[in-house]
Amino acid sequence: MKINGQTLDEPSKEVLVIPKGSMKAIFEISMVTDYTEFDALCPEPKIPTMIKPGSAEPIEMPEEPKYQEERRKWSELKYNYMILKSLETSPGLEWDEADIAKPATYELWRKELEESHFSDAEILKIIQTVVNVNGLNTERIEEATASFLVEQEALKKESLQSQNTEQGVT
Repeated sequence: MKINGQTLDEPSKEVLVIPKGSMKAIFEISMVTDYTEFDALCPEPKIPTMIKPGSAEPIEMPEEPKYQEERRKWSELKYNYMILKSLETSPGLEWDEADIAKPATYELWRKELEESHFSDAEILKIIQTVVNVNGLNTERIEEATASFLVEQEALKKESLQSQNTEQGVT
């Protein structure tokens, strides 16, 4: 796929630098574009079904409490996977306990940051950057759209002025 003749050759990235005493914690945060690994490790829960007496067609029961709990846990795993995977491109970042190959450890990233003396505000900034990079920030999308529309309007005006100049109109 191309946009305006250009191929998008890499996912979105942002660098976040958090000063930590005499050093800087540098996070290179990348968009997660492939969840194949996650899907293999953590299959999405299936909506339970029931067949009513006298009916051959199964009826989905998404409100089933057990399914709702499984779905909640799966969503938390996917969220934590997105955070770990987004931070994976950070040079020199090594987790002691959190492991992308072990879903039971996904949530430990926060504990490890806390133990490394990151404040709640710093952890929130990391989360916000991950969310932004992964395109989940409606405000940023709206800002980009508004900026694009302003640029397009300016190009139209410039084009009209150019045409008027060529035709001798001032």
